[in-house]
Amino acid sequence: LPSREQERGIALPELPEGEWDVPLGLGSGAAGLFGTTGGVMEAALRTAYEIVTKAAAAAPHLSEVRGMDGIKEASVQLVPAEGSRFAELVAARLKGSAEAAAAASVAAGGAASAAAAGQGAIQWDGGQGFSREDGKGGLTLRVAVANGLGNAKKLITKMQSGEAKFDFVEIMSASPAPPTSRCAAAKRQAALYDLDERPALRRSHENPAVGQIYAEFLGEPLSHRAHELLHTHYVAGGVEEKDEKK
Repeated sequence: LPSREQERGIALPELPEGEWDVPLGLGSGAAGLFGTTGGVMEAALRTAYEIVTKAAAAAPHLSEVRGMDGIKEASVQLVPAEGSRFAELVAARLKGSAEAAAAASVAAGGAASAAAAGQGAIQWDGGQGFSREDGKGGLTLRVAVANGLGNAKKLITKMQSGEAKFDFVEIMSASPAPPTSRCAAAKRQAALYDLDERPALRRSHENPAVGQIYAEFLGEPLSHRAHELLHTHYVAGGVEEKDEKK
């Protein structure tokens, strides 16, 4: 954007003050975090935590996924609100069944040789459940952030071999940026963290513009229309063919 402004002779500091149109002018602290590694993860977990537990986290930031390290790991414990559908899912997960355990064991055994070699599909165990002393159960969400494709390969290899298990992974690999020092990148990251602290809205779902577009157009989160328009899928070659009959 700065280069475009320079090409067209636009002196940004000299432009008159104005207001952005909605929804571009209304953002949350979480939105600003998208510009740095781990930011998408942190923003999503803020909303997920509140939806599942029906309570805001004591601290909205997740320091474990912040910083310049190539691979960052963290765990977040979620205790669903009583009577919610999430509580039912967790209870079923904790209870389990002998049949499911046996099936999982067979599946894991069949993939053991490929996993040991760091090849084949990643085996996901459905999440790690726990029971507290007060009898309430929950899930420990295991998360990881990889900064750059080199670190992404290392993380995927660990997951394929079974050395590490994660429920949510973010891979930050933006298009090549102008050459910059690690120190300059760290300062930019710190500036984004500072911007996150300023707004009254810290979580994505608190943004009224987001609520409005769901209410008037997308329907509820994960609806068919929201999935069709907002979700993407990996396709070899990078082009996804659309069904023209839809």
